[in-house]
Amino acid sequence: METEKLRAKKEEYYKIDELMDKEVYNYEAKKVGFVKEIMFSKKNGRLALLIGSNKEKETIIQFDDIFSVGDVILLKPKVKKAESQVKTNP
Repeated sequence: METEKLRAKKEEYYKIDELMDKEVYNYEAKKVGFVKEIMFSKKNGRLALLIGSNKEKETIIQFDDIFSVGDVILLKPKVKKAESQVKTNP
């Protein structure tokens, strides 16, 4: 049975389905894209978002680069271009 303390602690976290398809904006309020996947690094164990855009590009954003999450995801100032950008369709 779930305790009140555990229930309150769980409320501090987002579930994966709450982040999927959420829009992502940079610190200048320009839309970067939307969350396509949440990934876990095999090398260093860090979490990252795979961001898709209408321009058919994908970008990887580290969780450390997120400033806040609410109705949208807002990135910290001066986030470098993603670790990698790839065009999904030639």
